Amino acid sequence: MRALRFLPAALVASAILCFAASAGAADTAPDVVLLKNGGMVRGAIQELVPGQSVEIILADGSRRHYAASDVEYAGAAERMPAASARPTPSAAAPAPDASATRLRFEADVPDLRLHERSGTVEATVYARNGLATALGATYTDLCSAPCEPTLAPGQHTLAVSIPGRRPIEVPPVVVPPGASTLKAVYDSRAGVRVAGALLGLGSLVGGTVLIVLGAIGTTHQECEASFVGGEPFCLDRHEIDATLLVTGVALTVVGTVASFAMMSVGDHAALRIAPMTLRPLRTGLGPKREGADALGASGLGLSLAF
Repeated sequence: MRALRFLPAALVASAILCFAASAGAADTAPDVVLLKNGGMVRGAIQELVPGQSVEIILADGSRRHYAASDVEYAGAAERMPAASARPTPSAAAPAPDASATRLRFEADVPDLRLHERSGTVEATVYARNGLATALGATYTDLCSAPCEPTLAPGQHTLAVSIPGRRPIEVPPVVVPPGASTLKAVYDSRAGVRVAGALLGLGSLVGGTVLIVLGAIGTTHQECEASFVGGEPFCLDRHEIDATLLVTGVALTVVGTVASFAMMSVGDHAALRIAPMTLRPLRTGLGPKREGADALGASGLGLSLAF
């Protein structure tokens, strides 16, 4: 009976010890995730994809997944920024209002697509001296010119592409608030690549023909007088044409190298952003101009009277 009397107290003490142990484990967790809304999660980071997401395992074994846009810091707890350096939800700057921006995308070629860089891809490849790391970029498709993409004010890493070709990344572009026009200039080098393919084919065919002709060479007879006074002794001698052989080999090698260089030429693109200006419509409410004063710079004037 005395043992049963102390059973509730023992259960309470065990619960307190378990809570203290879990709290201590949370405090000594190696990693921490700081959220932009002011929250903080401790645990062990299982996966961290820069610019995309972070996954952390808590002390109780549960997993939490957060988007990169909601995370202020993710990493080791000892490198966590000081509380005074972290913006609080009330002191944080308001997010840019995408509705306050009107952006029109125009291009000098039809069907030019606009992309925004969304992240990076890291791959390990085998090289001659061991393993090497290759980095690539992933893009989000926005729209096809002419169009009005939705981009918040600020800096963006953009790329453009034509059908059948990979996106070409351009230097970062700063989108200002208000109305603006994003103009793209796309320089296609498809003609250079086609010319390179034709050059390679022509040099291969021409070089092969010259090599074959040089190998065939010429055949002539060489005769020697007989020692017994009979008919001369003649032999057919074959000689290769070294000039044709060397010319054919040189044409094949030089043409092939030049062909690969021309076929590897990529396209070039550039983006330029400028404020969208609306020209005022002139009505006839102002003073009426007559004669030569009514003509503009192009030699044509228009006056409306009401």
